[in-house]
Amino acid sequence: MFDHLEYFQSFDGVKVHYNNGQDIVRQALERSIDFVLSKGVVVHRKTSMADYRLE
Repeated sequence: MFDHLEYFQSFDGVKVHYNNGQDIVRQALERSIDFVLSKGVVVHRKTSMADYRLE
């Protein structure tokens, strides 16, 4: 993520969806995103897969 930090920062918002199939993967995603993008900017929300359409 550090290699592409400027790209991520060019967006007003970034949504990351993981269906919680494996808790260790969810933790790794959350921790790395929190670390790279800053803890004060990341908002974690529980959602349903029906809430968003992946493209």
